[in-house]
Amino acid sequence: MKALPENIQAEFYKVRYGDLSVAEFEKWVYENADELEKYLEPNDYLDLISLNFKQVHSKHELMNLVDRTAAKPYGKDFGRYVVTQLLERLIAYEDDPIPLFKTLYDFYCHGFDFLGIGSLYYGYDLDELPSMKATHLWSEKESAQYRRRVDEAVGNAKPLAEKIIAAIDSGKIRINGFYNYEIDKETEEELRRVNYDWPASSLFAKPVKRWWKFWK
Repeated sequence: MKALPENIQAEFYKVRYGDLSVAEFEKWVYENADELEKYLEPNDYLDLISLNFKQVHSKHELMNLVDRTAAKPYGKDFGRYVVTQLLERLIAYEDDPIPLFKTLYDFYCHGFDFLGIGSLYYGYDLDELPSMKATHLWSEKESAQYRRRVDEAVGNAKPLAEKIIAAIDSGKIRINGFYNYEIDKETEEELRRVNYDWPASSLFAKPVKRWWKFWK
């Protein structure tokens, strides 16, 4: 299978990274059904076009479908590519980090145990905040409080994100596809120590919101 056209890849990556909502992606799918049918394999196209986007677990099904479809031209390297891109974007802090945290938490809950960094999404109650796009509706005080909380979460996430990227680049973490990876014992212990070194305001001073609540 050849790589998908860039315009299709871009939309798949956007919904995967959290830059595009499921509802927005659904609208795009129906508006571009003819082009998708042309480039996707028949079974993938049928699965996508017949997906009930309104169901409770539709997001989970969609993410699996996106991973499977977008990954085909890249094989095992796609999981590594997506994880690295998410972490690099979080470090750069040029985008709204809330969707990035949310996606990392999703990956963590579904098998990438080394991405405990995503747990900061609930540790700083970022799930209670709207995206940065809505801050213009807030008062100056509310915007400052929002920014302070997000800045602190990103500040604590960056060192761990850098460690994870370094471990991936050096082969200490080997991603063999989505939710399938190998990690050496020393790196696993180091990442666990960093997780528990997070400040008291982070996740580990609060109840954990488990994956089955993520989809609600």
